[in-house]
Order: sequence, then structure tokens, then C-alpha cells
Amino acid sequence: MKTILTASLFAASLAYGQLPGRDSDLGPERDAGSEARLHAPEPARASAEAPQGNQPGSLCIMPGVSASVAKANPGTQYPLGGMRPPAVSCHDNKGKHAVGYHFKLYVGPGTDWPDAVCRVDYLHKPEELTSACWNACIEQKKACYAKFSGKKGKQQCDEQLIACKAVNDSKKHPAILQERSNSFCKQPAPPFPQPPALTVTPP
Repeated sequence: MKTILTASLFAASLAYGQLPGRDSDLGPERDAGSEARLHAPEPARASAEAPQGNQPGSLCIMPGVSASVAKANPGTQYPLGGMRPPAVSCHDNKGKHAVGYHFKLYVGPGTDWPDAVCRVDYLHKPEELTSACWNACIEQKKACYAKFSGKKGKQQCDEQLIACKAVNDSKKHPAILQERSNSFCKQPAPPFPQPPALTVTPP
């Protein structure tokens, strides 16, 4: 997939659209015929140099709206309804970090996703980062289903899940996931690194 590297704002400053009730309001942030793009504010930096925060900033990649989805539902923007997936960041348990579980999916009691039941501890490998992000994508889909119960809404939730998993696949995007894996979580949190925002738009 050909990508073009462009400047982007930090993730916290991005504004995301809601899932409206009219089909005419569902559309992309790009022309349907344009090529797939990757956006990043700057090359990924080592975690020691990255901005730090008290809350996890996710290492996962955000999907853009594909041309096929844009054509079928003009106006669609991800994340649907403004619901971002749960964060995948550095592990906050020093004991688990010491034995190699450097990544953690922040779900369960004490998080914004208290009812989520899934694996939370992941080794420091690109394929493990993929697994963590995929589980985050699945939890996002569950929340999407709960908010948009109609057939049309669920279909769009499913399309977002497919896009979310595709852009966080270490086999499809090995360089991106390897860079993220190498650049962050060499030390346990907190503080949490706030990684550069990345959005990949499927073709």
C-alpha cells in the first residue's frame, strides 16, 4: 500500500465526528478516489524523549475511512460517534513489566471500560502490540453496537472494526508496528508516553 507521510496534529487536539442519523452525513475526510495515506506529525521518538502524561496515550493506529466505505456512506468519519478504542500503552505494573509484559490494554475495573473481559498483558513484540490493538478494536465495536443498535449502524461498526484491525496488523504494516514497538515502553508507566498520532487510510 502506497503511503504519503504528512504533518498531523497531536491526537488530543483532533476533533472526531459523530455518527449522524442521516446517510448524507456519513462521509470521509478525503476524496473517495484518492490513494491510501498515512499521517504522522513527525517520526516516532524514543519513549524517553516522547511527551509524558498521567493517562495512557494509545500506541495503536487510527484507521481512516476507506474509499469503498466513503462511496457507500458519504460523510462517515472515524471513530464513529467519537468513541475511541481503549488505550494500549506501557504496563503500569512494575513486576509484570520486569518479566517482559511491557504493553497493557487499559480495560477492566478502574478504567473507562470496566466491563471488558479480555487479555490485558502483552509482551514487547510487534505481533503482541497487534494483538493488544485488535482487542482494543473489538471493545470499540462492542461499545459501537451498544450505541448504534440499528442494522445500518451495526454495519458501520463492523466496517470500522475491519479497518481498525487492518491498520494495526504487523504483517500488513511491519515497519509502523516495529517502530512503535521499538520506540516505547522500555520503562513501566507512569508517566505514560504520548506517542505521535498516526492515521492509516485503507485503500
